[in-house]
Amino acid sequence: MKRILAAIIVFALLALSVGSAVRAASPTITLSPDSGKVNTSVTINGTGWVAGSTVTLFVEGWVPNVSPTAVVASDGTFIFTHTVTGHHSASGSLQFSVVDDIGSAAYATFTYTK
Repeated sequence: MKRILAAIIVFALLALSVGSAVRAASPTITLSPDSGKVNTSVTINGTGWVAGSTVTLFVEGWVPNVSPTAVVASDGTFIFTHTVTGHHSASGSLQFSVVDDIGSAAYATFTYTK
């Protein structure tokens, strides 16, 4: 009985540590460039994401038929590209958001001018 109880405790501790390791990632996104004129092509680089998870890109004010998705590479990275279109005012900023399928999210801002 003691062995069974010890095995259950060890299994529970391992399960908790694996779960926290998956959540321990510090996902970020960076924009390149992070400012420019309307019609600028922006590269969105993600780092620190959980390998194999699916990430979805959202851009403030942009409503695609289907939001683009990517599967995170084994090194925790992904890349999207997005063109800042001309429907925005003379100058301002756009928030880029990336969310994965396990609840992590990261944000970055692009500043634009016409």
